[in-house]
Amino acid sequence: MFQINKIQIIIIRTLAIVCMILFFYFIAEGLRIDQWTYAIFTFQLILMALILQFAFWIIRKLDITRFLVKIFLDYLAVLFVVIGLGLLFHWYNKDTFYIVFLILTAVFIITYALGLLKTRSDVMEINDLLTSRNKNQIS
Repeated sequence: MFQINKIQIIIIRTLAIVCMILFFYFIAEGLRIDQWTYAIFTFQLILMALILQFAFWIIRKLDITRFLVKIFLDYLAVLFVVIGLGLLFHWYNKDTFYIVFLILTAVFIITYALGLLKTRSDVMEINDLLTSRNKNQIS
């Protein structure tokens, strides 16, 4: 478990550094050649991430007891935020809405499935540690 968490931290820090480098590169390009397209897009992605995190925080605060309801609310939040901002910022045409919907659905399902698998392996590892700890205390 410790090794997995350490790898996750390394991956998250690496992605954060890459994002910051790209962000500042796009700002520098905007200042250098007055081309702001990528910098604006980066700001839009940051806004989307902030809104999604706020939506997930609200959903966590709702004290939902049914797991499937929580997943469905998370899914709706992702759909509304990504599709809403996509239409607002013209990330795609209204004609390709169904493709965006299918991609979002597939990514959401895969992401949630991987999260569930990780949670399951963490639970199994914790149970094994507790079982071995209990055996050591009894002996």
